[in-house]
Amino acid sequence: MRRAGRKKRRLVSQPRDRRWWKVLYTLFTVMALLAVCQAGYQALLDSPYFQLKEIRVIGLSPAFAQEIQDRVRQELGEDTSTLAVPISRIRESLLKHPKLSAVNIEVAYPSSLIVTGNERTPSAIVATDHVFYLVARDGVVLSTVRPTELRNHPLPYITGIPSERLQIGQKVPSAGLSRALEMLELLRERNAELYSRFSEVHVHEDPITEFENVTARLRGGVEVFFGSTNPTEKLPLLDLFIQQRIKEGRDPFAVAYVDLRVPGQIICLDKMAVGKARLGEPDQPLGKLPSADLSESQSPEIAKDQQKLSPLATRRTTERDKNRDENFKKSSQKLKEENLGSDEATINASEQANQMSPAEEGDRPRRLRLPFKFFTKRSRDAEDAPVLRPPVDAEPSE
Repeated sequence: MRRAGRKKRRLVSQPRDRRWWKVLYTLFTVMALLAVCQAGYQALLDSPYFQLKEIRVIGLSPAFAQEIQDRVRQELGEDTSTLAVPISRIRESLLKHPKLSAVNIEVAYPSSLIVTGNERTPSAIVATDHVFYLVARDGVVLSTVRPTELRNHPLPYITGIPSERLQIGQKVPSAGLSRALEMLELLRERNAELYSRFSEVHVHEDPITEFENVTARLRGGVEVFFGSTNPTEKLPLLDLFIQQRIKEGRDPFAVAYVDLRVPGQIICLDKMAVGKARLGEPDQPLGKLPSADLSESQSPEIAKDQQKLSPLATRRTTERDKNRDENFKKSSQKLKEENLGSDEATINASEQANQMSPAEEGDRPRRLRLPFKFFTKRSRDAEDAPVLRPPVDAEPSE
């Protein structure tokens, strides 16, 4: 019995030992293959055939392309193989540059690296207290500019942006700035002549509505008020105003301001009208300005004209008052004699009392006020028949 049990144990232990040997053999084989592959890969990395020799930059200006090329070489170092280029790390490093909006990196085997990028170009100069910033079309601050270098950047200025919002490499959080940049870019592409006249775009926040309004100042002193809406949508109105003034033979840029804040309307004021208002002279085409007080600053010619016209106006007013008093007396006397008993008498009497002579028809006021009132009193016996009682006659005061 014991011998039979030992034979069975030997038969069971032999297959188990064989399985372990197979597992060890497989692991050893895999490790050997990995070592061979590693050695071969290292040999390829050290091979001069895959050595990085050329870095090509596409889509950028020559000076900026050289800067990006030097930056990539600094990231990779010397003796770098094209098989071991960390594309993701280099791409993230390049995107930190404020002038690059997008970048793509490709390896051209065996020994080249191609970098394709989109360069941000300055669209305007944002001026703060004593610092000037170059800002791209998408609102990203590119760099600062020295006052002596402003001549090298013939760009319009944007004012009104707080300096706390301007950080190099970051987008400015301002809706008004974004709308202003969009307007300037559209003008630069489609209307270069009008774009050259834009000198400054001011962005300011309305303290009541808390919306950012956009106001443009053109060369020559013309101000264009766009309001808080998108100024790009109002550029056709500005172009229409300019073309209309040219057809009329007038200088479209000889106005003080052009207001486009009212939808579908163009409001403008000539510089001559502003000058006359300040000097106290009335302007014939535009009329009297409601906000200008001309009583204190009148010229001698205007004072003489007023002295000539004042007696005539007083005489006409006196004649008109006399005619009204006579009509008043006649209507009252007629009512006393006839003693009309219907509502129609009230209407007829009021019409007769307000009749005016042909001489004074031109001086008739816009609103006609009745010089007297009628009072009705109903008797107890005849309630349906109104009794009209005219007012007591009184001599008009002199």
